[in-house]
Amino acid sequence: LKQTALHDLHVEAGARMVPFAGYAMPVQYPAGIIAEHTHTRRAASLFDVSHMGQITLRPRRDGADPAAALERLVPSRLVSLAPGRMRYTVLLNEAGGIIDDLIVTRTDAPDGALFAVVNAARKDVDLAHLEAQIGAEVAIVRHDDRALLALQGPRAEEALTSLVPGADALAFMQWGRFAWEGSELWVSRSGYTGEDGFEISVPADAAERPPRARLPGPAPAQLNGGAETLTMDRLFPGAAFDPSVPTQEQVTGVVPGRRPLTPEEVVAYFRALADASPHAALVPYAESYEGRPLFYLAVGTEDVIADLDGFRARHRERMDPRRGGTPTAGDLANERAVAWIAYGIHGDELSSSDAAAAVAYRLVAGTDPQAVELRRRLLILIDPCENPDGRGRYLAQIASFAHRTANPDQDDLSHAGVWPWGRGNHYLFDMNRDWFTQVLPESRRAPVIAGWVPQMMVDSHEMGGDATYLFPPPRHPFNPFLPRSARRWERPFSDDQAHALDSRGYPYFTGEWNEEFFPGYGSSWASYLGAVGILYEMSRTTGTLVRKRDGTVRTFAQAIEHHTTSTMANLKTLAAHASEVMADQIAARADVVRAGREGWLRSWVFPPDPRHPGRTAELAALLRGQDLEVEELTAPARVSGLTDARTGKRDARDLPTGTLLVRMDQPNAAL
Repeated sequence: LKQTALHDLHVEAGARMVPFAGYAMPVQYPAGIIAEHTHTRRAASLFDVSHMGQITLRPRRDGADPAAALERLVPSRLVSLAPGRMRYTVLLNEAGGIIDDLIVTRTDAPDGALFAVVNAARKDVDLAHLEAQIGAEVAIVRHDDRALLALQGPRAEEALTSLVPGADALAFMQWGRFAWEGSELWVSRSGYTGEDGFEISVPADAAERPPRARLPGPAPAQLNGGAETLTMDRLFPGAAFDPSVPTQEQVTGVVPGRRPLTPEEVVAYFRALADASPHAALVPYAESYEGRPLFYLAVGTEDVIADLDGFRARHRERMDPRRGGTPTAGDLANERAVAWIAYGIHGDELSSSDAAAAVAYRLVAGTDPQAVELRRRLLILIDPCENPDGRGRYLAQIASFAHRTANPDQDDLSHAGVWPWGRGNHYLFDMNRDWFTQVLPESRRAPVIAGWVPQMMVDSHEMGGDATYLFPPPRHPFNPFLPRSARRWERPFSDDQAHALDSRGYPYFTGEWNEEFFPGYGSSWASYLGAVGILYEMSRTTGTLVRKRDGTVRTFAQAIEHHTTSTMANLKTLAAHASEVMADQIAARADVVRAGREGWLRSWVFPPDPRHPGRTAELAALLRGQDLEVEELTAPARVSGLTDARTGKRDARDLPTGTLLVRMDQPNAAL
């Protein structure tokens, strides 16, 4: 497929690209068709129509008129066109049948040249017909070196005039030349959506400049007006920032808290952070079903970021008691702990990803002692948007139900929404149930996390709008296989988090409905690696504000503030106790290894079942995805002392080739 000059910009913006007339063209953006339609009807939208044909017809001899020649092929009067005027017509074949429709403009050139725009699917046919019929009289010049943009909507004039002064002087069906940033624009006023509009022909090498300038005219009337916004001073009192690192607003145009970031805006901002600072690196790990990137941002000191793979290898060896022994906290005084912070595995829990953006800016751009110390003591891995497909779907849905002024009524459709909401991924699967099965592409984060052996994992969520804020410690029952290090550090982390929220006057609760028996949720799953697993549950605001049953109002900005406050408190606790947490985790993993060597259960053995060929290979892949070591028999063997897990019967067994052996004397055997 051919590509227009704006192809890379479409992809960057998250467009769904489809074949059309031999080109890869955008058919929809993440905001959704309804939002795109509404914006065009209320304000103005910019369309890429560069696949269409742009041609100039010039006389081959002095005194000849291209309009007279072309007039023989169309049913319209063209000779009378004044310079700068346009006419819609159709191109006819010898029998009077229609080949294509086109717009013809008499330019201001002294030779009376015409400029015509023809349809993409017919342009080769049109050009061949023109050459055959009038090519001897008229030189037909293709402008493949120019892109074509269409600005359509009731506020198109305001938007374009702010970019190209004087464009508002054009009347309907009038054309003119304009100079803009060193390029010559050919602008026509020819709206075709039932609204006012312009078509802008621009040199292809400058095509991205107008859309990237964001047409900075009067902004369209915003939905959900009156939203509370956030400043960095409010979120991070006393912090100082490197001015060369861009803010969220500078990259996305969205003030924190004004509205939820789209998945594409999250990607753009985190890329900008990584590009701007040696303290950060963007690491992709998968792609969603809808083609959106999944990634984490690594934040640390410059030397660690420059050698991430080397640091991970050394850290893994250090955290394996079979290789590095069981060092004391003193032995680890100069070592860095690893934190994995995950946001938004449920796409309709919106505040998480916006909190991730604020935290990332704090950690990457911060120049004050606290930020410097966090980078020195920790390597922080931020997964900002775990479910981009669900988030994109939900944002499009709530935008279609939005109001000019945000409605706090929780029963309003702008909060209640409709099926399928945004909790699940593209196929509506709840990915917080896929940590073990790893069926979904998004779940490839599990082996990535396990490969880092983090000391802390945060799992950020939202809950019902009438609640407050939940975090650990959890309530009973507790799974007996939880490593002791996970339980020991619950209270120190929770106490520091509580003090941070107290300082802002926010209510919260702990120890109620959240329990730690099921190991298959994100923060719970990480606890079996020996990490301190921390769950956040914020009362939902649907990206605006809600009125609770008690009459109080909670805003989206406050929801972001809860998560950023909690994240920073947890990171400070980990940094202050990094060597102790690491030593305890190594000791707990050593306990698991020792139990596997000395306990009654030494290994699990999984013979292949001839009724289900291939299942043991799938099981081996799943177990290795949890960073578990799996061995495989390469030849048949008879083994005695085996206990059947179903019957409890103890006997010898002939094991075929392909039998799996999972030893329990390994650090992650608690899983």
